[in-house]
Amino acid sequence: MIGPLREEIVSLIPSMKLYHNVLYDKEIKKIKELANPKLKRLSIDTNEDISLRKVASFRKHNDEVFETIHRRLAQISSKPTTNISDKYVVTNYGIGGHYLPHTKHIDDDHLINSKRQNAIVIIHMDDVPKGGATVVPDVKVCVPSVKGSALVIYKTGNTFTPIGKFTQYGSCPIIYGDKWTLTAWFK
Repeated sequence: MIGPLREEIVSLIPSMKLYHNVLYDKEIKKIKELANPKLKRLSIDTNEDISLRKVASFRKHNDEVFETIHRRLAQISSKPTTNISDKYVVTNYGIGGHYLPHTKHIDDDHLINSKRQNAIVIIHMDDVPKGGATVVPDVKVCVPSVKGSALVIYKTGNTFTPIGKFTQYGSCPIIYGDKWTLTAWFK
């Protein structure tokens, strides 16, 4: 269990919330240890440029730490664990690392996809001293990378566009420091 959960509303439209102290130091250390040997550059990217980052993918059953995070995300979303994707992506951005604003992700078949998800969760695993903020340019939102925090960006939608769409989001270049994130999705 996590609590009391500190929730900060970042934006109403699109709905964006920032949760503090979602991951603990011991969990962050374990995730980095698991990810380090698996990190690799993607052979396909959602941007036309080559983003400077390395990724490793995991399933919730790969380690107890992912099972714990899975239950914690269910608390954040107020949904059953079946509504949380069991895929987790660890990303490491070094100096100059960035990710241009985008709306899509790479699915299990290595295809670019943004269907079947209602929200993206970006969990920061480092304090980045300079650069590395997650940005949402359409609404001029900039969220710094704060260790242990989780940014949830929900799909937008209304009665005229009930299916909804993701707002573009990206990561600013790292000027000083190192940025690690853990990404998950709400179904």
